[in-house]
Amino acid sequence: MRFLLPVALLGVVVLAPGRAAAEGLTTDDPTLRPYQERTESYLKRCRNDLSHVEKSSCYADQVAALRIRVNSELKKRMAEAEAEAADGEIGGLTGAERAKKLKAGLKRTQSAWDAYVNADCGFALEEVSMGGGNGGDLEMVTCQIRQFVARYNELRR
Repeated sequence: MRFLLPVALLGVVVLAPGRAAAEGLTTDDPTLRPYQERTESYLKRCRNDLSHVEKSSCYADQVAALRIRVNSELKKRMAEAEAEAADGEIGGLTGAERAKKLKAGLKRTQSAWDAYVNADCGFALEEVSMGGGNGGDLEMVTCQIRQFVARYNELRR
């Protein structure tokens, strides 16, 4: 069950439970920096007149493209971490020690993020199925698009 609950004092909309409408996804926050991606731009690439199967496939293509972009940004961050090795000792750690810790942290956070996306978007699919609906695949890929856009923006900070 999805419902919107207006919060008049704050002028915001609280979405509960779980999924958000495409127009109000959290990664479409107006305070994003100009260079950051918006979920809406990926969703709009798939026309509304597509069949359910075609739209699901189109969204899956968007997820695949976002996966490539996220992996590319992660590689850039790893290269930046590697560059720390050239710096001298800072904070009691050599550049090589800092680089190693930064790379380990990036790997750890990426692994945790992957697990979260699988759990969150897998639940989106289950939630629709439990309710007797058949649009779970669209909910799942919409969730993945939202999560991948958010991760891409995080890595580009």
